[in-house]
Amino acid sequence: MASTQSVEAVRHAPPVTHIVQLLSDDQGWGEVEWRDPEKRLRTPNLAAMAANGLRLERYYSGSPVCSPARAALLTGRAPHRTGVDNQGMPLRLQEKTVAHALQRAGWHCAHFGKMHLEGIHSLGIGGGPTLGNYSHRPSAFGFETWISNYGVFDLDPLLSREGEIEAFRGEGSEVIVREALNFIRREAKAPYPKPLFVAVHYASPHDPWYAHTADQALFRDLIRCERYKTPKACVPTRVKGRFAAPVWPRDCDCFLEHHVVRYYAELHSLDRSVGTMRKGLRELGIENRTLLWFSSDNGAQPFHEVPDDPNGGLHGFKKQMLEGGIRVPAIVEWPGVISPRITHYPVSAYDFFPTIAEIVGLPASSMLEPQDGLSIYKLFLGEIPSGRHKDILMSFRGVDVSVHSDLKLVRWAIQDRWASGVHSRRFYPNRTRCSTASAPIPPPSECSQAWTRLSAGYSNHTVALFNLSADPEERYDLWGADDLRLARTAVHMEKTMGTFMLSLKRSRAGLDYPEGRVMPQPPEDVWCKIDAYRPYAHRILQHHQYRASASAVYRVNGSDTMCTFDRRALCADGSLPPPEE
Repeated sequence: MASTQSVEAVRHAPPVTHIVQLLSDDQGWGEVEWRDPEKRLRTPNLAAMAANGLRLERYYSGSPVCSPARAALLTGRAPHRTGVDNQGMPLRLQEKTVAHALQRAGWHCAHFGKMHLEGIHSLGIGGGPTLGNYSHRPSAFGFETWISNYGVFDLDPLLSREGEIEAFRGEGSEVIVREALNFIRREAKAPYPKPLFVAVHYASPHDPWYAHTADQALFRDLIRCERYKTPKACVPTRVKGRFAAPVWPRDCDCFLEHHVVRYYAELHSLDRSVGTMRKGLRELGIENRTLLWFSSDNGAQPFHEVPDDPNGGLHGFKKQMLEGGIRVPAIVEWPGVISPRITHYPVSAYDFFPTIAEIVGLPASSMLEPQDGLSIYKLFLGEIPSGRHKDILMSFRGVDVSVHSDLKLVRWAIQDRWASGVHSRRFYPNRTRCSTASAPIPPPSECSQAWTRLSAGYSNHTVALFNLSADPEERYDLWGADDLRLARTAVHMEKTMGTFMLSLKRSRAGLDYPEGRVMPQPPEDVWCKIDAYRPYAHRILQHHQYRASASAVYRVNGSDTMCTFDRRALCADGSLPPPEE
């Protein structure tokens, strides 16, 4: 499955005996201190990791929302192939994950933190412990050791240790890193230690943002409200034609505490946990034999009251297929193999599994076909002059994207709000075309014919083409530009995307699996409607996260899709009553 040169390179590289995957939650491309000129956001440990590793400036998450992005990372496949079309949907048990493959190869695989592939939902923002008897627990996907939650957690989290509900003390990011390091230390002392794959999946900086008081104190100066007396007095400049955060005056000192102090404090504690992990690996003397891969699952939420653009000036946010929704911070550290540098080579979450497969020497059969990524092991050793030979293809809520080198093709259905004026017709007026109404129309050229043929296939879609190298904010649509080479490349991208979309239909029908069909999946539901959770209702409801956010118990009406809380409706033993018919 690997070329002769890359196989030779792997043979001469230091052996990798541990792989640690760090995944943050809703951390935008701009939420690292090297993109904050004012140094208001403090992420010194991520900066140190980047200075000692490979900083991936064009890393794509696989989806602009959580669950699909996690499915892409674990399987190497587009989320639609795996049944995870949107957030909170369950990953099909028929999928092959990187943990499955490594486990079969003799590795011990462990998961710590947020899984979010069980199909379980909470009321509003929240999470809960993953049950040991639930079909989609982490062990079903290859993680024999796990301390997990199906959703969001922060201070003093309530997690599940392989099915046993346990309350932990501390900040959520630091808790799961502490437990991961305890696991690594314990396994290192075993009589016959196995190589380890450790997935640490944070729930930060996803809201609701509860952080330690000491961390919050670091950012109090942002809400002094001396120069500007109220947040409303600090008027931002709104950059016309951008789906991006407003630009605030540099001397603004008055923001909402909830949006800035607690949010930045949670990011800071996440960063500190990254430092704890790196320090722990060094103390164990295994840092040179450990591949450490950090990334975020999708872009930041559309904040309006934080001093710096969370997506670093990129267009768009979480849930959008613009760069701000899918391009995220990413770093790979492997001392002795990776020389510290920054690369603009396009990489995606799809590439994690194929890369690990090449390094470890996993058989091709360990991955389910079709795979949508490729191994980037050669990129660890140096830049690849020939560029990426496989387009990065994504689809979400009717918006399809193809990334080919510096070009990005976006198409979306006419009924989508982008096409009704919120996107291209409003924000991209400076289009150039093969011919214009103000000039004599020339005879049909190869350029104009190519664009005409392409446009004919998009009668029900709106299309845009961007050069991300010259226009990272995606402000200038090049579709129809008087450039023959560009037209030919667009033809290639459209053809590749068409093939991709057809293959997605096959995958969604289950034709990738040996059974030739999709096996029954658990229904997506709020946890209170799942019978397995009823005996644990009282324990879960006593947790501070529910005490603070829910006023009453999950009382279910047969036709309702959500539950509402009324603690008085609990049974005498603390369990929930059966659903009302």
